[in-house]
Amino acid sequence: MSSVAQNSITGTGSSSNNQSLTDFWNNFGKQTPANPAVTTEGKLVEKGMGGLVNWALLNPTNKTIGGFTSGSLMGAYKNYMDMGQDLTYRKAQLGQNLDYEKGMQQLTTGNTAILMGMEGNITKDLTKLAGNIGSRQIGEEGDQERRTARVLGDESRLSMMEEGSQNRMTLGAQGIQDRLGTKAKGKEDRLSRREQGLQDRLLTQTKGSEERKTQRDMFRGQRQMRADARGAIRGAGARFFG
Repeated sequence: MSSVAQNSITGTGSSSNNQSLTDFWNNFGKQTPANPAVTTEGKLVEKGMGGLVNWALLNPTNKTIGGFTSGSLMGAYKNYMDMGQDLTYRKAQLGQNLDYEKGMQQLTTGNTAILMGMEGNITKDLTKLAGNIGSRQIGEEGDQERRTARVLGDESRLSMMEEGSQNRMTLGAQGIQDRLGTKAKGKEDRLSRREQGLQDRLLTQTKGSEERKTQRDMFRGQRQMRADARGAIRGAGARFFG
């Protein structure tokens, strides 16, 4: 508290407004030490209010200053009250908005869940219907494929039977031709071998005669040579023994 306010409390000044301001400031001073202003805003309010009260205490006889000070204080408290009411209103409004948004979200969630359930049921029904249609289509395709396979099998068997008959006829004709060719070739081979045998025998006989003649000639030549050798030996012995 300022010294001016302290002097007013001790007896300086005699107006009722001065005493009222002094009492107010004393009561305010008893409250602020327990809860002093720590924020910039609170310090500005406390400083402005203290200066206003001190100025009024310095001019205790000036009704204008006293009225202005009282009006300012009343205006400040009125602002506090309005701010409290406004905050209360805003808080209530925000609470209502929150409840409204919460209800809307719950409603939206419920509607979404209902729609999802309906979509799930529709999807399930469509899936079942598509499955039934697919099963019928698969059955029809299977029947058609079996009929097609049966027709193809019959055609393949007929084609194989006809091809087998043609192959048998071809093989029969080829067999007859092969047998005829084999017979003709056998006859030709036998004739060729007979002629070759005759030629071989003639050649063998001729060769044997020539070999026998050659051997006779050689034997005669060798006997003549041995006789000549014996004659030469006798002549040499006779000359040696005189």
